[in-house]
Amino acid sequence: IYEQKLVKNLVIPSPYPVLDEFCLNRFQKYRWYSTFETNRGCPYQCTFCDWGTTTASKIYQITMERIKSEIEWFRHRPIVVIYGADANWGILKRDVEVAKMLREVADDNPYIRSIALQYAKNSNRTVFEVAKELGHYTSVTCSLQSTNPKTCEIIKRKNMKIDNLKEMMELSVEFNVPTYTEMILGLPEETLDSYKDGLNEVLECGQHQQTNNNLLFLLENSELASWDSRLEHGYKTHFNVEGAHDWATGGAITIQDKIDHDIDPEVTESLELVQSTNTLSNDDITEAFLYYYMMYNFHSVGFTRYLSKYARAIGTSYRTFYDKIWELINQNPNFLPVKDSIIQDLRKYTGVIESTEAVNIFVLRDRFTEFLCNNMEATWETIEKACHELDVFNQSVWDFQLSVLGFKNLTHHTLPYNAEHPLPADVELGIYKFEVNVSGYQSRGAGMDLKNNVPKLSEIVQCYEF
Repeated sequence: IYEQKLVKNLVIPSPYPVLDEFCLNRFQKYRWYSTFETNRGCPYQCTFCDWGTTTASKIYQITMERIKSEIEWFRHRPIVVIYGADANWGILKRDVEVAKMLREVADDNPYIRSIALQYAKNSNRTVFEVAKELGHYTSVTCSLQSTNPKTCEIIKRKNMKIDNLKEMMELSVEFNVPTYTEMILGLPEETLDSYKDGLNEVLECGQHQQTNNNLLFLLENSELASWDSRLEHGYKTHFNVEGAHDWATGGAITIQDKIDHDIDPEVTESLELVQSTNTLSNDDITEAFLYYYMMYNFHSVGFTRYLSKYARAIGTSYRTFYDKIWELINQNPNFLPVKDSIIQDLRKYTGVIESTEAVNIFVLRDRFTEFLCNNMEATWETIEKACHELDVFNQSVWDFQLSVLGFKNLTHHTLPYNAEHPLPADVELGIYKFEVNVSGYQSRGAGMDLKNNVPKLSEIVQCYEF
């Protein structure tokens, strides 16, 4: 597929000194993203990606001399984000040393707010050592993409087992490093049911901080984008030309944005999005997004995180718990207009409905949050009803859940959470102690009488302020 051979000799000069003249000096009002590279090549062959699919190459390293000079160049430039171009940060031991240099410069540069890295697919201790050095500038990606065995075999991720995620969550606690997990919607052989299973299986592995849902893009040179793959899996796709996401602003790049920033409107970016497959209709993809938005808000944001953990501890699966929440949310007549508007925008995003409007799927997720916060009484009634119908209501757990959120009458603008690390480590420690007690009662055969024997969470975490 490739027309050019992989460059293996990386003793090449840095482009950054040239950028002072051609970019930074000419456009002084702008803030910049800087791509940072310390090696090339990827030993993995994930079929949705073109990093290592064709080459399955060894890793070729850039010299430390050049790396140090580029990091020093970042020190005095108006750079907002340093974006790592390596395929597997943390795969090399020297990455810890590089991370220390990056952290020192980032602390010295008031513009830098994030160091975005693509971490090694099978995350290891080195990955978490890197993240520990970088502190609040980063969080570790613990990506599964799918938990469906057939899908994992096709995308060549079957060696990256679900047990690895459990180990990564343990390392996250050990190093006190925030993590998030990514799933891809639209992969071969994935169904609506298997995708919902996957989102909940991530929770079973202990990933309670954040899960991100991404729609499958067919990338040029990737194996999934080949004609054989398209025919086998029945992809229907859409080229989303003006919907390319602008990570700097959190929005989508429009033609007017280009005019405002002196960029030729004829220069466009496009993403080939999967609308449907043999096993996922567009309606399925739309519902999967909505179900994900529900789980993100109730679990990652924190409305039901500890209620669902308690339910799981006494035998109700996360899937059962969140299916019940989803069922009851859909019975709320106030939700239907919001749901319909999100569906319309999702169909614009995937090209089922023709539109020149740029749609940001993360803004749609926030629209779900706004609905919950603007209908707070109904939201808590729904949660309480779900707990009672599943016979998992416990007053002390309920009180603790409310205390974690701070107060009952929340609004979207006062909701106390951080998307990358929703709750402070000490609060997580409190619930961990609670779960240890739960395990203790289970091991002593307390069974379903557990609800009456678990110590009050308010007593466990009474020293914390929320």
